[in-house]
Amino acid sequence: MDDSEKLLAQAISELRQSRIDEAARHLDEVLALVPDHPLANSFRATVYLSQGNSAAALPLFRRAADAHAQDPAFQQNFAIALLQQDAFEEAETHARQALALNPQSAQVLGTLARSLRHQNRDADALPLLEQLAAAQPTVATLNDLGLCLIDLNRPDQAEAVFSRAADADPGISAPWHNLGNALLDQQRPDEAIAAYDRALAVDPADAASEVHKGQALLLAGKYVEGWNAYEARWRLAAKLTQRGDLTTPLWDGGPLDGRRLLVYAEQGMGDTIQFARFLSMAAGRGGPVIADVPAPLYRLFAEQGGDYDVSRQDQPPPPHELRLPMMSLARVLGIGLDALPGPTSYLTAGDDPQWSKRLAARPGPLVGLAWRALAEKRGSARRSVPLPDLAPLFARPDVSWVSLQKEYAPEDIPLPGPLLDASDGLGDFADTAALIACLDLVVTVDTAVAHLAGALGKPCWVMLPRGNDWRWLTGRSDSPWYPTARLYRQNDSREWASVVEAVAQDLARFSS
Repeated sequence: MDDSEKLLAQAISELRQSRIDEAARHLDEVLALVPDHPLANSFRATVYLSQGNSAAALPLFRRAADAHAQDPAFQQNFAIALLQQDAFEEAETHARQALALNPQSAQVLGTLARSLRHQNRDADALPLLEQLAAAQPTVATLNDLGLCLIDLNRPDQAEAVFSRAADADPGISAPWHNLGNALLDQQRPDEAIAAYDRALAVDPADAASEVHKGQALLLAGKYVEGWNAYEARWRLAAKLTQRGDLTTPLWDGGPLDGRRLLVYAEQGMGDTIQFARFLSMAAGRGGPVIADVPAPLYRLFAEQGGDYDVSRQDQPPPPHELRLPMMSLARVLGIGLDALPGPTSYLTAGDDPQWSKRLAARPGPLVGLAWRALAEKRGSARRSVPLPDLAPLFARPDVSWVSLQKEYAPEDIPLPGPLLDASDGLGDFADTAALIACLDLVVTVDTAVAHLAGALGKPCWVMLPRGNDWRWLTGRSDSPWYPTARLYRQNDSREWASVVEAVAQDLARFSS
């Protein structure tokens, strides 16, 4: 037996004794002598993987792959390393190979399902997760199944699965949290709040449950309680603002006494537009206010010429003595549901002659349309209406349609003939506002366009999914935030046909 084989035998013995560091050292010595040694590469890759270093493990797995093509454990570990390095399609390939070699492995089923889920192939992952949960109905497997059902827009089925998981071990917070999410997605905020409270009873530091409880309270119209709970968002790991490194004191809503207040945007463009209504109230507390906004909103806000200054978030923060995230304005100002709507419009659009020229020859009412939400945000797909589903709206010859989308998905091209493509003139939100000002009506999904049209006081019809966001409340066709908005809600079928039909009927009356 040569030196490399002696070292390998020693490393294997050490692995059996869980002497991982010594085994790793001896495996490295083997590989220094024989870099392509398949067994040493396999063992060293597995050690790296067990230590959380999949980046180091991956090249070793690749080097040993041919020699271990018929080894299900190797293929499973290879798939896990690929998953951890975001190589999802390749992970699927090796997980399928592992499953073919070991069809009864629950672990391999889970790995294959995860690889599919990361590719947004939830429908393909579902039967695997159902099989896994039937064989091993643990909290973890039930939780994974429920999350897949949520992403497939089946919250009623997810509710039943999460309830099973919570009953299996009431002392784990995750099933209660996910049950709350499933209930919230079904517009049952009071039951969702109770589920989040169960999660928080198990883990009082669970920031996600506190945040979602806040959203449930807001959906139920309990604004004062909701704003307070929603502050827990700053304990989440997610980056919500470009100004996360500020250290100046937070404003508590009291008199400013001449101190300069920086109110900085957070989360989406629509959130910033929605909460901009409170900037004037803040300025009324006796000090200069600066609205700190993303670059695409800067020109729109700077054109307002109101009682606040404007800065760009892609520039260093301006001097200030106090600060506050923009969505916290409602909390410190004590805004309840009865304090809305305030002014019918609180933003104005600048005049842009390009739009009047481009729209002058188009007959009938001018109706702007936004049908797609940003793809990178969770839930965007269910908030978006497939363009072919809107065909009944385009059938009306007495309406001129104008696209308010700045960008298009590949499946939207080419646009339907009646729909004017205005994207070449939409550089920022000031351009979009100027275009909306020239229109008679805006029809939109829940995206920043809805908030912009509402803030401008333009008639705005908003098409909402069944599990709509908290700001649209439940069971009403109007919005306390935007007096000119009309809401069209999906029913329990979660299909868009009934929504489009209702919009078409109202459009016939609007254009007559």
